Amino acid sequence: IVVPAALPYNTTDNTSGYGDDYENADNPCGGFYTGGDEVVYSYTPTVDVNVDITLTGTGTYTGVFVLEGCPFTTCVDQGTDSGGNPAITDLDLIGGTQYFIVISTWPAPQSTAYTLDITEVLCADPSDLLSSNITTTTADLGWTENGTATSWNIELGVAGFTPTGIPTATSATNSYAAMGLTEATAYEF
Repeated sequence: IVVPAALPYNTTDNTSGYGDDYENADNPCGGFYTGGDEVVYSYTPTVDVNVDITLTGTGTYTGVFVLEGCPFTTCVDQGTDSGGNPAITDLDLIGGTQYFIVISTWPAPQSTAYTLDITEVLCADPSDLLSSNITTTTADLGWTENGTATSWNIELGVAGFTPTGIPTATSATNSYAAMGLTEATAYEF
């Protein structure tokens, strides 16, 4: 078991150096991507954290799994890709909980080279966007914060617009009062 010291974590390795200790039946996520050689990383965050786990430079039929328990009892999340380079994004991990990150293959191929990156997402995307108190020219916009942000940039446009990345409101709070809207027009933000 390899233990990353801190985030961000980056390493390049090959599963061939670790053996074939687990089979598909041992993986609580199910599927067929733990039949080859696998490497196991143990990570215990000290505080709640949101992370991206990405693999690059892999061969085909590669999987990455985040599991709890020893032996593995709970599937937290998984990324598999028959073309290689699977990823798990926007994963919430609970401080003080030990997680096992397992990299393996179909088993054909039996092993794979890989570069593993585990990075903290410092500004997780909000979720559960909603609107309320809608009038002919105003609406209150709200969302669920999935990180620690206290102000947000908002891009508002007529439904179907292509976001530009240029905010129409900066340093907004949750909830945000959108004003100057056109009557009988659908909007997205």
